[in-house]
Amino acid sequence: LFDIANQKAHIFRKKYLKKYNKEPGWYAAFYYDAANVACEAMKRAEIQGRGHIRRDRREIKKALESMYSLDTGIQGVQGYIYFDENGDSNGPLGIGFYWNQKLLPAFSQYHLKTIPEDDLENGPVGKVLSGEFVMIGDRVMSNKKIVYVGVDINALNGLDMKNLTYYQTDFYLWFRYKGKINGADNIKFADIIEPVNLGNPVSERKYGDITIKTYHVKTEFRGNFDFHDYPFDKHKLKIKFNHKNITRDNIIYVSDILGMSGSEKKDSAIETTDVTGVQGYENIITNVSSLGIPEYFHDRKILNYSQFCAEISIDKDSTDSILRYFLPIIIILLVLYSIYFISVENFFIRLLIPISVLAANAFYHVKLLSDLQVEYITALEYSYFVIYLLIVLGMALVLIINNRLKKEKHKTIKKLLYVGRIIHPLIILISGFLLYF
Repeated sequence: LFDIANQKAHIFRKKYLKKYNKEPGWYAAFYYDAANVACEAMKRAEIQGRGHIRRDRREIKKALESMYSLDTGIQGVQGYIYFDENGDSNGPLGIGFYWNQKLLPAFSQYHLKTIPEDDLENGPVGKVLSGEFVMIGDRVMSNKKIVYVGVDINALNGLDMKNLTYYQTDFYLWFRYKGKINGADNIKFADIIEPVNLGNPVSERKYGDITIKTYHVKTEFRGNFDFHDYPFDKHKLKIKFNHKNITRDNIIYVSDILGMSGSEKKDSAIETTDVTGVQGYENIITNVSSLGIPEYFHDRKILNYSQFCAEISIDKDSTDSILRYFLPIIIILLVLYSIYFISVENFFIRLLIPISVLAANAFYHVKLLSDLQVEYITALEYSYFVIYLLIVLGMALVLIINNRLKKEKHKTIKKLLYVGRIIHPLIILISGFLLYF
């Protein structure tokens, strides 16, 4: 159940998806953990590959036997891995239920936990009675509450290309959980321009012991957009938040994939832009702090928080992009191409064309840099560079042909014109192919 897995599992899943382009199964996770445990055992046994292999195997076995508790084991994709007196590794299992043929995490999950020294002195009895801890033999397990979160986008207004922000994100946000969770909606948003107070829910319903709270949110977020493919760029806008003070040991935000299933395609208020999908998932963010406790001054405490992320995919209208951005480029290229068909005696007209094209191309180039203030070259800017190259080529041919005209080398001039007529469209086709792929 990757929805409630640890940070190592999230990293493993991302790398697996990138390499194989599909979700990893349970067997992939188990083999990955087995390989990691084997490598860790060889590292602890300090195997050098010298001497008899049986001695190395005995040392590896001793290293595996030394992994007998949470402190001596290693953290894998499935959680902490260690072995009992029988050589078994019995980690906690994720509990789920099926709904509409989808396996979803149960509202309560119990995971192995190490008890800090101050808790050992006071005894975990109080937390066991409250249901926060569960003791099975000598094992202590913490109760993690699962909160299902959903986002439904109403409108996205005012995408600002200069400031790389998107304004007035209007959406519904809901929380669904079981039992009593104090402050499940006590959250803070990331990349937000001004702090948001959720206020009172627009809807609050109960189905038995399950509570659903829905909020209507209008706010502004900062965006980190990638314009390398501009103007054919596709953006992913993100709404991210985590609980203000409760760590992932106690609460995990999980995407409500069933409730958000209606957000796959919906029109947006952004001009010529469509919201093509909304995908929710969990991130794990880590803070390291001493919390002002002397015991943590030299060995700082690691605090993991569950962060929910709603990723909104938006696409532009490609037809509009062609008309607005590439129609002037097409006209400029056609005008520049005309110098290979004008009579060679009209030297000044043939020289004036590339100069005029240079001025027009520079104007659109500067306008692009002014409208889109990024530190890298975009696809549209590469088009302007290709035009600069064609301008240099055109001017060079005009000057060479004029020189050959004075020497009355008409055959050479005819060949140069044919070369220009072929090279000009060939450069455009090659450049267009490279930009497309």
